[in-house]
Amino acid sequence: MHCYHSTGSTISYCRNKMINRNFIPHLSLQSKVLLFITVLFLLMVFQAVYLVAHEYRLLRDEINTRATVLSQALAEMSREPLLSLYITRLEEQLDSMLIEGEFNYALVVSNDYRVLADTRRQYEGWILTGPIAEDFQLFNYRDSVKARAPIYLKEELVGMVEIRLSLAGMQSQVRKNSLMAAGIFLIEIFFAVLFAWFLEQQVVVPLRTVAETADRIPTVFEIGHIPSPIRAGVEIKTVVAAINAMQVRLNRHIQLETIGKMASSLAHEIRNPLEAMNGAVEILSGAVGDDKRFYLRIIREEISNLNTYLTEFLAFSTTGKQPLIPIDAVPLVEHVLRLLRPLFSSSDIRLSSSLEPCTVSGNPEELNRLLVNLLLNSIEAQPEKGGWIRISLVQKQDIVELQVEDRGHGIPEDLLARVFEPYMTSKEKGTGLGLSFCRTVVERQGGTISIESEENKGTTVTVRMKVYG
Repeated sequence: MHCYHSTGSTISYCRNKMINRNFIPHLSLQSKVLLFITVLFLLMVFQAVYLVAHEYRLLRDEINTRATVLSQALAEMSREPLLSLYITRLEEQLDSMLIEGEFNYALVVSNDYRVLADTRRQYEGWILTGPIAEDFQLFNYRDSVKARAPIYLKEELVGMVEIRLSLAGMQSQVRKNSLMAAGIFLIEIFFAVLFAWFLEQQVVVPLRTVAETADRIPTVFEIGHIPSPIRAGVEIKTVVAAINAMQVRLNRHIQLETIGKMASSLAHEIRNPLEAMNGAVEILSGAVGDDKRFYLRIIREEISNLNTYLTEFLAFSTTGKQPLIPIDAVPLVEHVLRLLRPLFSSSDIRLSSSLEPCTVSGNPEELNRLLVNLLLNSIEAQPEKGGWIRISLVQKQDIVELQVEDRGHGIPEDLLARVFEPYMTSKEKGTGLGLSFCRTVVERQGGTISIESEENKGTTVTVRMKVYG
């Protein structure tokens, strides 16, 4: 904001402008609603007063115009009877123009100040005190309007017409309209207060509750659920649901970031000793007898398990997005199936596949790892011998759907909602990072993953990814 003058008024104006600009945004929602209702109330009061006053002016102008026209018309009509002193006709003309409830009276006065005709029949023959109007005159009183119109004959003033119109009808109409405006105003106030109360209950109170609950939410790794306010509207409930979902994603991101930092550190601290131990076992395997090789095999298997665990752990070290490129999904799936074919054969698992050609947008290494994890989970879920696994790939409009289905032992219902959480596993030797890694990969590449399972009946994992392009 620029103010180039140093005068007191300019500085005051600039300061007030800054205060007004900064004042309203910092008000609470409740204060803004109250301010809005107050301004609305004042506007309605102004509107009501303005309409009543405007109507009064219009009606008053209409009465004045009517008095002007009637007095001048009566003056014109009274010229001939006035000259001939035909008083009866003069009275008839006055009576013919008499409007019930509007005229107070009408009278005709000659140039010698004598009242020739009077609708009230009270002052006929009386002498008028005061001058006769030589020009048209209009007098406005609180309850009436009086008009005087001169009667001329060849530029000679021969008399005058005077009429008085009552404002009682107009005032009655104004009062009636004022009462109607007041009634409408009260109805508007009622609905304004009702709207303010509704806004308070549906928006302000729920938002305050959400804010207070959010302040009490625990910190990292502890998810505090914000309950949806009972009286809140659909929009507030949607906001609460979005906050809860965002909180879950934020906690998961923090978990993965922490795991990634730990993984980067552990990779250097653990992998080198493991490689040394594995080399030592290979050397010892040729120097010991057959009865000792059993123990070396156990050591080798445990080293392999540690390496597997470390590899899965390292999968979380990168939390940022990876570059996405077009990937022909069918060759990728077939490559993974060839890698795992020995496991299928050794476990006597029957594999069924239905692969529809399609191109997805993703990272090849991560998708390869994703598919390996899903298939290994299905293999481990099968009985010791035998079993059935089905993998399908189909394009539905702009979405590619990958499904891995098995008839293994399934996932217990109490664990199903938490299977994607890090370290959550139902397997004795599981790390609990496989499915969590899968979800991270899928979401990183703009897709979704869901799982359906029933204990002792099987599991179906569905991955949906965007078609490339």
